[in-house]
Amino acid sequence: MIPRHLAIAVAVMFAVTIGMSVYIWRTRRMVPTEPAAYSHPVAPPVEAPTEEVTLYVAHDDIGALRAQTARIPLPSGRQERLFPPAAGRGRGA
Repeated sequence: MIPRHLAIAVAVMFAVTIGMSVYIWRTRRMVPTEPAAYSHPVAPPVEAPTEEVTLYVAHDDIGALRAQTARIPLPSGRQERLFPPAAGRGRGA
């Protein structure tokens, strides 16, 4: 005979599994299948002054992370460098 506490535990887990399956099935139907309004990459600024920056490049063959310097155009405002605006997303996304 199966102990009562084991049968209750199995029944509760089965009910939770069925409930989660129904929840996921309903949630999946509500997700939009169309792509975002703007999903193209943004081009870098063309008329900005160039600055020297350090890029860290991974070399997988030797398992190393090496620093390389490059001169790239950057926006003049420091805030624009830290958090570039993403199309269609809020600040917390």
